[in-house]
Amino acid sequence: MSGGLPVTGRVPRGSGRCRAAWHADRQRLGYPVLVAGADGQVLGYASFGDWRAFEGHCHTVEHSAYVRVDQRGQGIGESLMHALIGRAREIGKHVMVAGIEAGNGGSIRLRGKLGFQQAGNLEVVMDLRPVERPA
Repeated sequence: MSGGLPVTGRVPRGSGRCRAAWHADRQRLGYPVLVAGADGQVLGYASFGDWRAFEGHCHTVEHSAYVRVDQRGQGIGESLMHALIGRAREIGKHVMVAGIEAGNGGSIRLRGKLGFQQAGNLEVVMDLRPVERPA
């Protein structure tokens, strides 16, 4: 694993600046960006950041992890998550959370295998992008 940043999820074109800012923020805060790779190719990544900007949540981080579609089911995500959980413990974090889409069964199963528990659902979510309507 080395420092690097692959495209994550559904990232829109031209968002390289956003990824660079995200990565720089992780570095500034001393938070890891763990990358699994082989033969110069990124296979997956995992990272975490502050969950809420309130003192009462200073020991809680929200994590994200992604494994390339053609590499799933090979233990890459689990290895990344074990390393990420270890890094969180090393820097004194007590709680790790994730926001996972309900339809992402593989991600939910992996988190369950690692000891995560489902604690709630986001029932009201609003997409703030303009709606494109046919003419």
